[in-house]
Amino acid sequence: MTVCNHKLLCQSLSVNDQSRFEQLLLRMIVSNAMPFIFVENEDTISVFEFLVPEIKLPKHKVIGDKVLMKST
Repeated sequence: MTVCNHKLLCQSLSVNDQSRFEQLLLRMIVSNAMPFIFVENEDTISVFEFLVPEIKLPKHKVIGDKVLMKST
């Protein structure tokens, strides 16, 4: 059975979608006081790959750099 009720489940992510995903991921990490290394955890990667295989999690340094850029 295929469920395609959301565009992320049916097609590759655009550059804009990937950027929006990274923004949302950053907000989730910061608002839950999680360490940035969370994105490189094997179990975290497995969950995201299961949900939406096209999503690529950024490395923790990329996430950290985005926080620093916003704060300066």
